[in-house]
Amino acid sequence: MKKTTKEKIVLAAEQIFAKQGFDGCSMNQIAKASKANKASIYYYFQDKKTLYEYILESKMEEFKLRVEEAVNREKIVEEKLFEYIFAFGENFASNDLIAPIILREWAGGGENLPLTIKEKFKEITEILDSILKEAQKEGVFKKSKTFVVHLMIVGTMNLYSATKDLRSQMEEITDLEGLNLSAGGIAREIASTIIYGLKADTI
Repeated sequence: MKKTTKEKIVLAAEQIFAKQGFDGCSMNQIAKASKANKASIYYYFQDKKTLYEYILESKMEEFKLRVEEAVNREKIVEEKLFEYIFAFGENFASNDLIAPIILREWAGGGENLPLTIKEKFKEITEILDSILKEAQKEGVFKKSKTFVVHLMIVGTMNLYSATKDLRSQMEEITDLEGLNLSAGGIAREIASTIIYGLKADTI
């Protein structure tokens, strides 16, 4: 299906933001990459900040809905956690440009993140918090720090997704396992490790 002018602008901007960050991206670059004139860009978006926020807000809302739907399908608490993690794998598989953008924001202290995105981060983390508390109440998981568990999931997934080119280069010089996993594959590895570590009967 042929992309609309707005879709072309958003895709071009997302690619440039992923490679160069917010500060390294210009409206001229976006216009050239999208083959749209600047007047068209400003018709849809007030400025670069508005465009950046639009991309992040739409992606994070998509992330949140996918996580909620995956978790709500399950009744067993361990399966809820697995689906929470696996949903992140699916998110990064279908939105591979978002990982480098988020990593840049983390490294920069979230300087360009609007409050709405921070709220989305909070809402997604609270889904995990409810899973962990439910598991602790049932005696399935031991007590843990929700944000630490969240960083183990999202940090690993983000970093794995953002290092695709580097991992490909590493495959040429080492036979270490785990360099070429799919998003679903890395999600399974993370899930099995975290779930085992959280088990109430592990040290």
